[in-house]
Amino acid sequence: MSDKTIKFDQKTAIVLDSRLSATNAMIVVAHLMLPLGHIAGGIFGKTLTDLSGNDYPPLSRYPVSVLQAESGTLKTLERSIRQAGVTCVRFPRQALDIWTDAELVEDIRQRTEAEIIFLGVALHSERNRVDRLIGGLRLFKAVNF
Repeated sequence: MSDKTIKFDQKTAIVLDSRLSATNAMIVVAHLMLPLGHIAGGIFGKTLTDLSGNDYPPLSRYPVSVLQAESGTLKTLERSIRQAGVTCVRFPRQALDIWTDAELVEDIRQRTEAEIIFLGVALHSERNRVDRLIGGLRLFKAVNF
């Protein structure tokens, strides 16, 4: 590892509901990062190749912070991210209980914005914009491990 300090121009942050268990936190993070990697252009680095010639898919070129917030703060943050026009993926509470995509789509379609509770959001943008949105939040610590 290098002792160099690197300044990144972009950043990814995941903010989770502070009440999530370690297991559910991992589920939410996985579901948030898959679509975020798809919609946030230029997020991936180059393919990794070892000396034996094996290729490994690229990883994110930017730092990823996993933070926590209380449910009400998370809802306010989600609204602020949307209003700021920052690339964002949201994980609704129903996604932990509903098994098929079609059922989840239909369930969300039947709810108002006020009825949807998010267990996590992932955002990616210029570092300064992300820092302004997540300022003051703490690193995630699961309620049970």
